[in-house]
Amino acid sequence: MLETTTLLLAFVFSIGGVLGALNGYRVYTEEQRTRAQRLWTAYFVGSLLESAVGIAVFVWVFTSGMPSVWLFAAVTALPLPVVLVQWRMHRKMEFESRFNGWLSNRT
Repeated sequence: MLETTTLLLAFVFSIGGVLGALNGYRVYTEEQRTRAQRLWTAYFVGSLLESAVGIAVFVWVFTSGMPSVWLFAAVTALPLPVVLVQWRMHRKMEFESRFNGWLSNRT
């Protein structure tokens, strides 16, 4: 069961990393990307790296099996650096999403 879940997560991250990088060009304006240039570059590279690691883990587990439970723990923590960079990037860009008002008005 753990092997199947790891394969599924690795597949989702391999697709999600590429889609996140490409979606960044659609969501953020050129002015926003230049305002947070280093963070944007870190986000873009991190998204592509997330995809590459997802593909590598998928191939490894599919061909060799699950080596230990630590691989599952590492795969679940894979998107954390990208999420943290994106959080800082949104603050630097002063990015307003449709959820900002909803999340800030919750009590």
